[in-house]
Amino acid sequence: MWQHPIVLTPAEIGLRIRQARIAKGFNQTQLARKANLSNSTISDIERGRLDPKLSQASAICQALEFDLNWLYGY
Repeated sequence: MWQHPIVLTPAEIGLRIRQARIAKGFNQTQLARKANLSNSTISDIERGRLDPKLSQASAICQALEFDLNWLYGY
């Protein structure tokens, strides 16, 4: 049976990233450096103000050592 994909809001994606970052013991600056993104980008994503582009989400997942599918709820 076909199931609808899970669609997470930018706020839910941001919360997942924040929780993963904290679990890894990183602050936002450390994650930004590891993902080669700006501090403001990390902050905006975590607060649900910015829906990350695929390239940003991929860089964040690599930095946190999480699978991209996890981030999007698959």
